[in-house]
Amino acid sequence: MTTRIMELTKLPLFLFLVLQLILLIPKSCAQIDFIYHICGGNYTTPSPYENNLKTALNSMSSDTRINYGYYNFTAGHEPYKVEAMALCRSDKSIDTCRSCVRDSAATLPTVCLNNKKAFGFSEYCLA
Repeated sequence: MTTRIMELTKLPLFLFLVLQLILLIPKSCAQIDFIYHICGGNYTTPSPYENNLKTALNSMSSDTRINYGYYNFTAGHEPYKVEAMALCRSDKSIDTCRSCVRDSAATLPTVCLNNKKAFGFSEYCLA
């Protein structure tokens, strides 16, 4: 009987931990809330432009050589050339900057679906 009571008293703690885990999962999906964003100009899928966009955004989000808060990448050639840029706040650490750039590169294509022009301004960076 004592063992059963101990198991029941641990149940609320277990449920609390599971709930916390469930609440944290959406935050780890590389989404960022833009304070402001603007989109424009469509492209078709699949296309060379789409491939170049993925290449540029992947480069931006994975490049660790840049350590001063400004990112600038291009991929492809005209008429399918893609230019991608991000700028971080100077008062934030490089790790915060990289995280913001990575999350922005993941979020912009979903916020501006199939748009050639995409700009997002968040708390720590703009992309």
